[in-house]
Amino acid sequence: MLTAMLNIQTIYAGTAYADAMSFLYGLMLWRSCPSASGILTLALSFAVRVAGMVVLLAMPQEWPLAGIGLGNVLVVASLVLLLEGFSRFLGQSPPRRVQAFMMSAAMLGWPYLLSAWPNIPALRITLYSFLLIVFCAQMVRIFQRDEALPTALHKVMYAWIGLAVATAITRAYAAWFFPSQDALAPNVVQSIALLFQILTVLFLGLTTAVVVGARGRWELLARIEEERARLLMLSHELRTPLAIVSRSSELLETVDRPSDPAMMQRIRHIRAAVARMNELVTRFLNADRLDEEDEIRERFDLVPELKGLANSPRILLNMPETLVYSADRKVIGIIVSNLIGNALKYAPDDSPVHVSLRKVDGLVQLTVEDRGIGLGTDEERAQLGKKFFRAPNALSTAGMGLGLYTARRLAARYGGIITLEPRDGGGAVATLTLGGGGLGA
Repeated sequence: MLTAMLNIQTIYAGTAYADAMSFLYGLMLWRSCPSASGILTLALSFAVRVAGMVVLLAMPQEWPLAGIGLGNVLVVASLVLLLEGFSRFLGQSPPRRVQAFMMSAAMLGWPYLLSAWPNIPALRITLYSFLLIVFCAQMVRIFQRDEALPTALHKVMYAWIGLAVATAITRAYAAWFFPSQDALAPNVVQSIALLFQILTVLFLGLTTAVVVGARGRWELLARIEEERARLLMLSHELRTPLAIVSRSSELLETVDRPSDPAMMQRIRHIRAAVARMNELVTRFLNADRLDEEDEIRERFDLVPELKGLANSPRILLNMPETLVYSADRKVIGIIVSNLIGNALKYAPDDSPVHVSLRKVDGLVQLTVEDRGIGLGTDEERAQLGKKFFRAPNALSTAGMGLGLYTARRLAARYGGIITLEPRDGGGAVATLTLGGGGLGA
């Protein structure tokens, strides 16, 4: 059993299969993100190693230069491509001198050793071990210069490099002190050393996939953060021109008082549009500042607070005399304003909105009922509350799909949830349930 496992053909065939799988995985990564530098080169490095293993297996021993020589040159070429791929992927310049040295040593060394000392495979094994150590040393330099990958991943790579160096030295030692006349039919000791060396190289395929995934995630998060910063800057910059337009329209309406009713209507339209834009900017900023502001929790009465927010004559209130809760007033205000604002916005101008507040089973429950456009289909209702999602029946009304998303995230701070249900006879019922922890504060 052990002899079969240590058979050189079995080891090479298993290596070729594993490298082929790594090549296919790398190819899929490259197809999914073709703009990422270095991924295709990393994938090709495994394909070249497969070719090297196939040549070592297929070429007859009578042609050692074609079989052993070319096969090992291809294996070294795969290491050179790995250096190229890792350097490009991590945003560094490839080590051209090291790559040229490795390829020159492989292309000149194997033919020379096979011609001069064909019966001493230990020389060729030592040459490969030496080139593998050179490869590992350069990998250390590449990862030392990298600042993007997590420290833990660096430690994993350094551990792999240390193991690869140790196995390379062990195999060279075994080749000299436990010699075999035939590199393709080594003794048990050399076979074990080769097996361990192959396993360390195969582990490189796994760590390469981890590195690619970690780097891709880091770049994605960096792009998201960059876009977020740009949007926040744009939102801030919009406030100044909006304030100027709003103030100018007020002056036009109060100072000039145009006698033309059509002109007055246009001014009112301008002010309404500015108000909507200001609301959208405020909601967007609130949604992106959720994790930046420190909450100030205090004990206060929800009833007067909610009455101050429900300042539209269309709102009909049903509340107890008092209901004390511990929370951040501003956060609660954002949640309630979004729910009431949505009900007013998506319901006809002459339609009342019912708002009720009560304590149920030790929880705080706020219900907002309207006779508006409703929640759409079941599939659309399941999407409501996701960032930037707006149901098709709401597209005719101004909005960004951030109100409910913001309210749900804030409610979660207090163990709260927001549910949406269709209302009998048309409209929607939004229910905010806050955790009971704030009641006992």
